[in-house]
Amino acid sequence: MGSYGLSVTYRLGDAALPPIEQEFPKPVAVLFNPWEGYAGQRDKVYLGNSTELDEYLVKQHGYIWKGEYLYDSKGTIDYHSIPWLYDQFRSPQCLNTVLEFLGGLDVKLRQDPEFVARYFTAIANPSGGGTSGLLYGLWPDDPKDFAPYELPWNWRSSGQIFRQYVKNGQTSVRYGQCWVFGGVLTSMLRAVGIPARPVTNFNSAHSTDSRPGQIDKYYFQLISN
Repeated sequence: MGSYGLSVTYRLGDAALPPIEQEFPKPVAVLFNPWEGYAGQRDKVYLGNSTELDEYLVKQHGYIWKGEYLYDSKGTIDYHSIPWLYDQFRSPQCLNTVLEFLGGLDVKLRQDPEFVARYFTAIANPSGGGTSGLLYGLWPDDPKDFAPYELPWNWRSSGQIFRQYVKNGQTSVRYGQCWVFGGVLTSMLRAVGIPARPVTNFNSAHSTDSRPGQIDKYYFQLISN
């Protein structure tokens, strides 16, 4: 997967004449193919259900659930859905930026959708911020600490974030939080042909190394009051 240059070498007429090499003027993007595959073989991301393909790959809008799973002081549950525009196809900055990110991954590893997904996870949320990824996260006690940057709950579109990233000169956008990372990661995966959707969960384990999503150890202790 990724962006590649394409050139064709050919001869006209006399075989004794030197070959002519012609380069395609624009790069060629090679993506995963969830509809079928290549050379008669189904792609690893193949999804045979057309309804699911539309929901997890083609659709450019949806809803993401956010909030707390605990009851608040009034005895109500504080979580709700927000609309999100994935912009995986409409925004040119999305695919172009994702292809640039793929340039940092070994060519042999790009054929593995699981590894690509894990790589995108690290790129979407760069550890420690800086210029190495798309979006920097911040969870301060005081919302004033976000200033002068964007409040995470103001984002409603992955395209907004990709455009800001390009405008910043490929510097990490500030700031995002969990549901925002879920939105942009979904856009990145769909843009390269990997069916995906955000899933909201609570109290989940969090892998912190670069290996493809695995939990090495699991601890459980029941504490009684």
